[in-house]
Amino acid sequence: MSAAPQELIYRGEFTEKTTEHFAINENNRMQYYFVRNNYPDAEITFYPSIDDCLEAVLSGKAGCATMNGLRANDFLRNRKYNALSHRQTSYIDPRCFGVEIGQVDFDIPLTRCEEVANIIKECGTDGDYNDDDGN
Repeated sequence: MSAAPQELIYRGEFTEKTTEHFAINENNRMQYYFVRNNYPDAEITFYPSIDDCLEAVLSGKAGCATMNGLRANDFLRNRKYNALSHRQTSYIDPRCFGVEIGQVDFDIPLTRCEEVANIIKECGTDGDYNDDDGN
């Protein structure tokens, strides 16, 4: 299990102006709080989906969008986003994590952020999860 860095999705050359205006998915408060915490002076425009956010960046309506690093590559493989680039930030979002196939057997429900945070604390950012039996 590992925490995932946030990525900035942008078009053209990355400059200081790129992060002045973010396109944010209105259904994803984690994106909103990420921007508010790390880019407090940035303007935010809400869009109904991540696809709409990426379209806003493509059209120049926003300088960038943010996305969990685990999802960015998958989205940007779509050829309609060929003009977009992504840059990994130094900000790790412990609420977002990935599990390699075969790495972990989850036998508990991961429905609350508190449970996820406790697992990450127990495992670190790259350790295996051990259940109560040590497995």
